[in-house]
Amino acid sequence: MSLLRMLPALLLLCVSLAHAQAPAYVGLIDRLSGQVVATSAAGARFEPSAFSRLREGDEVRLSAGAEVQIVLFESRRREQWQGPASFRLRAGGSEVLAGKAAQVAEVKGAPSRVSLAAAGNVQRIGGLTLRGGPGRIPDDATVAQAQADYAEWIKVTHADDILPELYMVGLLQERRDPALLKPYVEVMLKKQPERPEVKALAERIGLH
Repeated sequence: MSLLRMLPALLLLCVSLAHAQAPAYVGLIDRLSGQVVATSAAGARFEPSAFSRLREGDEVRLSAGAEVQIVLFESRRREQWQGPASFRLRAGGSEVLAGKAAQVAEVKGAPSRVSLAAAGNVQRIGGLTLRGGPGRIPDDATVAQAQADYAEWIKVTHADDILPELYMVGLLQERRDPALLKPYVEVMLKKQPERPEVKALAERIGLH
């Protein structure tokens, strides 16, 4: 077989290996303000934003006055960082590289680490998108269980915590039906009416 005929298969193999070797997502940016830059474990520099997911080994650097709050899926905790500081993402808890350590709190009421990972399916890539990567379309039983988990979760969260709603939107967006998302985005608007990312998400599904 000639090299030219083998090229498509080789390219597919390279892509597959790249995905297989990519570090796993370990956290979600809950809030962000000020100048924040990040570097992947592979050395690629990028600017994260609210609702972005972060991978194991990503390094995040905050300028003076900047703030970042992240939710870690595995350890089910929140870390609030204030600049100037820098840290490296770890599944069990981020590693301080410079500046003060984060203020840490438990994510209250989260039914599982899987539910937190589902919340990370909503992220911003350039503009806000409802897709955080391909996933399985949840069946009716999965949706019913998620709704039951959500009902219990919101009983113990803070009044302005939108993480339970991000969970539902992250799960339901695979259904491709904005009507399923609207009730949860409406709750997000009530909780954080002035937050730009929430407004952008509402506009994206036709609430404004």
